[in-house]
Amino acid sequence: MAIKKTELYVNKNTTYQNKLLVLSEWYRSEHKKELEKLVSKWEKKVGIKLNRWDVKKMKTKWRVCNIEAKNIWFNFELQKYQ
Repeated sequence: MAIKKTELYVNKNTTYQNKLLVLSEWYRSEHKKELEKLVSKWEKKVGIKLNRWDVKKMKTKWRVCNIEAKNIWFNFELQKYQ
């Protein structure tokens, strides 16, 4: 498997905290791109249309699913393990 290299640029005076925010947002957006394809694929396979899905930071779970509301939230940390 090839290693994917990404460079993110920030202003010279950007704080460490803001650099972490930039990196987190990049992970979130990349994860959403990949999940959009997978969610669409699995909605068709199982015959259920989700009302909502999203990517967010979670400390203890990889995903949260609410069957009644048809919502799924994925942990954006999953993108790091692809």
